[in-house]
Amino acid sequence: MGTGSHTIIPENESHCVWMDAGLVNYKLCDKGFECDQCPFDRVMRTQHHPFAERAALQSDAAAVHAAPADASDRMFGDVLRHLLAPLKRTELPGDRLYVANHSWLQRTDDGGYRIGLNGYIAQFLQPVMAAVVVGTPSRVEKDSPFAWFIRDDQTFSLYSSVSGIVTGINTSLAARPSSVTADPYGAGWLMTIAPSETSEVPVRCYTAGEYRARLDADIQKVESLLSSVLGRQRKEIGTSMFDGGVRIETIEQFIGEKRYVQLLTRLLRPHSR
Repeated sequence: MGTGSHTIIPENESHCVWMDAGLVNYKLCDKGFECDQCPFDRVMRTQHHPFAERAALQSDAAAVHAAPADASDRMFGDVLRHLLAPLKRTELPGDRLYVANHSWLQRTDDGGYRIGLNGYIAQFLQPVMAAVVVGTPSRVEKDSPFAWFIRDDQTFSLYSSVSGIVTGINTSLAARPSSVTADPYGAGWLMTIAPSETSEVPVRCYTAGEYRARLDADIQKVESLLSSVLGRQRKEIGTSMFDGGVRIETIEQFIGEKRYVQLLTRLLRPHSR
């Protein structure tokens, strides 16, 4: 029996240890919870060693229903750390400036700027199926869109942090749109622009060091969102997290498509207004 996309677990039903480990939402057991006889358990322990160690500690508890609350808290904390770890490792090269909408700018020899996405937003956008950039020579106004990314059936806009004339675009993105997220500081650059005034400085630009502090604060907000969603999930369906025995690998899987689209749209919006 289900509600929405979630499976409702009977209150008094015993749990597979991999449910308590946070990797599967619901798993029927035909082995009487004798894990040493279970081929699924052997595969999971081989592929997910850190989680296997934790699951082993809960084998006895699985026979008497759910794990204690403090063990459950530790398990969910591990899942959150797993999801946030790539964001915390985001690279910010020191040879360019960064903008609040998670784009970067780099001065060119002719006094213009090369613009692209930073590694943080690139992780949220992947996989990009197509990338479209305005043509040359086009005039772009500050806070107006100049690039669009198609991800699944959703399109996301990137807004310019400077007004000026587009002097070049990365034509290779038509054939390799994945470069936007795979190599955001190199092959995935988007366009070059000549600012309206040579003295114009884009709004709210930060050095790599300054931007790191802002990024850490942004990651904390994402962590708060995940914790909030986690709290609602635990209240509704106990210690289960995801349907069908599928491991949660991404934030989108964790919070669902609708919330994820809202989050990504917020991250990309212009911040100079």
